[in-house]
Amino acid sequence: MTGAAPIANPDALLELRAVSTDQGAGRAATFWRSGWRGADAHSTATPALDRVDLTLTAGEVVGLLGESTAGGAMVGRVAVGLVAPCAGERFYDGERITDLRSAAARRARLALQMLLADTPGTLDPRQRIVDVVGEAPVAQRLIGRRQQVEYVGLMLNRVGVDPLLMRHRPHEFSAGQRARIGIARAIAVRPRVLVANEFLAPLEITERAQVLNLLADLRLALELTCLVVSRDVATVRHAAQRTVVMYLGRVIERAGTAELLARPNHPYTKALLAHDGNVVPGRRVWATHIGEAPSPLHPPRGCHYHPRCPVALPRCREVAPALVTIAPGHDAACHLNDCA
Repeated sequence: MTGAAPIANPDALLELRAVSTDQGAGRAATFWRSGWRGADAHSTATPALDRVDLTLTAGEVVGLLGESTAGGAMVGRVAVGLVAPCAGERFYDGERITDLRSAAARRARLALQMLLADTPGTLDPRQRIVDVVGEAPVAQRLIGRRQQVEYVGLMLNRVGVDPLLMRHRPHEFSAGQRARIGIARAIAVRPRVLVANEFLAPLEITERAQVLNLLADLRLALELTCLVVSRDVATVRHAAQRTVVMYLGRVIERAGTAELLARPNHPYTKALLAHDGNVVPGRRVWATHIGEAPSPLHPPRGCHYHPRCPVALPRCREVAPALVTIAPGHDAACHLNDCA
């Protein structure tokens, strides 16, 4: 007799529940989608994500904050379906994604779109912008071939790029313009959820602020829900309503952004905020990290942060702390809360 099917959170537009992946999951995703399950396939694998829970309600912006090894980028890939989780469940609009079939699965794929950082492979250098932005809507039959030029012009105009430049190729644009073109490409298929995966990292400060403001305007105009993955505290402070802090594949703290910035609980969160880049005249505060970040291929036992934590307890070296509620809407995973 099989157990009852998991029930989705009725308030969530997108939900990840106890999601785990292994290192190299992106390369092995094809095997997992095709149903490959070796008996001991993951018995000795190192987890890239370790039972991550994440909920996005319609219209909100959630920030994922952490270093490059934290696992935020992998969460983004799992959220949009680029990587299949080894364990856990994904829900979209109240339905388990693996249960969707045919037209419903297609709608879910289009509804979940990712904004990638400006790397050489992000925009096809051989394509003109009219095809970069317009190819997917035509292929998905959202528009007809004859409507492509007009539709692409509307998308480019919406993100602040001159439509007259749609016959140009990506290398003819600045990094900021390419970021806007990436946004145009994503919204062209009429998504409901955008995942910005270190999207702003290559941009200069002024361009970063302009693109953040553009995303905020589009969120309101198009009723989008956003997940912003970033290592930059200022980006999360500016964009996110709720913030989730990750370290080596685990969620270690989550709260409303204002609450988290005002009253951080986990020592790692405090160290991140001490390095947030804000310049205060007459005051200079440095983080209390000890040593270098461990390799994600060989994470420490117990609390992953304990080798760098200045207030680590003996228990931290053996037992991973559970994520518990320490205040209304504020959860943290730290053994120091047991001593409070």
